[in-house]
Amino acid sequence: MDSLKTSYILNKYEILLLFNSIPDIEPSGPARFIIDRYLSDNVMSLDAVEGLVYKKLAKKLPGGIVIEPVVDYLMRSALSSDLLWIVGCADADDPDLVLKTGEMYLHIRKYPHISDSWRITPYQSKELMLGEFDGQTILEVNQIDKNGTKTDEPDLRLGNI
Repeated sequence: MDSLKTSYILNKYEILLLFNSIPDIEPSGPARFIIDRYLSDNVMSLDAVEGLVYKKLAKKLPGGIVIEPVVDYLMRSALSSDLLWIVGCADADDPDLVLKTGEMYLHIRKYPHISDSWRITPYQSKELMLGEFDGQTILEVNQIDKNGTKTDEPDLRLGNI
């Protein structure tokens, strides 16, 4: 086995709860885009806490919850990400999102088996992450930088990631 790949399946409410559990980080431009585009129409749900506890990504304590360290690290990385690529593929209704953080890439893709859910997969290298797009027809790639500035012209290559 070359590497172990771990993915997290989270619904929009769980992601919003995780982002809101880290008030000391102001979302970067890429994180702000995701929040505004995909999470802004959502309100916190008590089911989100139960979902995270069920998935063993958080623990309930009197007066609140504690997020597991690896999930806290991933959310902190996402909130302070440097770049976001929005990748439109021919076989998908929704674009894939790729967040570049200081130490990893986070590949975010709609999870088709559960409504309003996303699969988030961290990768330590660009090469491993790009394997997710093998065999897919890329229609466009747009980029959003740390300041939230979006490229005007979509690219058709993933090599610039």
